[in-house]
Amino acid sequence: MTLQQLRLLAAVVEHRSYTRGARAVFMTQSAASQHIRALEGALGTQLVTRVGGEVAPTRAGEALLGYARSILRLADDAERFVGALRDGAAGRLVLGASGSAVYLVPGLVAGFRAAHPGIEVSLEVRPRGALGAAVASGVVDVAITGGPVHELDLPDLATLEARPLCPDRLVLAVSNASPLLPAAALGPCPLARLAGEQIVAVAEPSPAWRLVEHWAAAHGTQLRPAMRLDSVDAAKKAVEAGMGVAFLSAWVVEREVTLGTLRVVPLDPPGPTRRYELLSRRPQQDTRAASSGALEAFLRFAPDFLARHVPAVVLPAGPGGLGHLAEVSRRGRPADQAQAGLFPAPVHGVQAAVA
Repeated sequence: MTLQQLRLLAAVVEHRSYTRGARAVFMTQSAASQHIRALEGALGTQLVTRVGGEVAPTRAGEALLGYARSILRLADDAERFVGALRDGAAGRLVLGASGSAVYLVPGLVAGFRAAHPGIEVSLEVRPRGALGAAVASGVVDVAITGGPVHELDLPDLATLEARPLCPDRLVLAVSNASPLLPAAALGPCPLARLAGEQIVAVAEPSPAWRLVEHWAAAHGTQLRPAMRLDSVDAAKKAVEAGMGVAFLSAWVVEREVTLGTLRVVPLDPPGPTRRYELLSRRPQQDTRAASSGALEAFLRFAPDFLARHVPAVVLPAGPGGLGHLAEVSRRGRPADQAQAGLFPAPVHGVQAAVA
């Protein structure tokens, strides 16, 4: 018994004719007759008969038709679902994030689910190195992490692919009572002024703080944290309480700056830039065809979505100033961002380093 035979039986009975039924399933009348006879032979009973010049089902044929219609509906549903998986309209995606990248997830996932309601998304939050290993082993489909990914100490790094996701700037976050604010209202704060500040940093290992150290040293200033805390959230709360200042991702402090519980002080020179990256397995390494459609849909969606939601303080409007990205929100990434290297052209492979 085959799907073709069941589909033909249903068509012949529906049209009450071998000729019209065969035409409905793109088959000749003689081939249709042979298929029905083969099905009757396999089941050992007559399924259709002629009544008044028309084809009608026997009692056995009528019973089989009930099952046939259910089977054909299931087969059609299965075909549509597999097609949706292939095209990224359905499926399941395991998304990973580490450190400050977690702050990109809520808005990104909400936008992705609105665009792809048939795809279920679950989240894995892990340390940066463990997250890379989870992607390499296939436990996580795709991960968001701060670049460059090639710094990860993984034995199977060659199986991974890194893609640029969105730009970031490490900004100086202060409390509403910070003594830096009056002078900052007149102009950017000189970097050397921070040498005497109580700087709050996230405990080691912290790629973001290493970037700040190298940036400051390149401009002739040594910055040393007075306090190290376990998490980004703890650092934000310490700054809000007036216990010090902190270099944090613009994405991390966006909500607090909007609410007015934290302030961002412009610096001269502007704080260091970096980018977040999307980490996935190389296509030839990913044999899970059922998830590939959902994964490809996410890889296409995420960079474009985040390009329209870059925090306003990521790009400077001028020397040391803080930019406003209204044009980004309306039209996507502007040309000057690409020229600044904050939205570099997509580079495949983990050797794509961060400027």
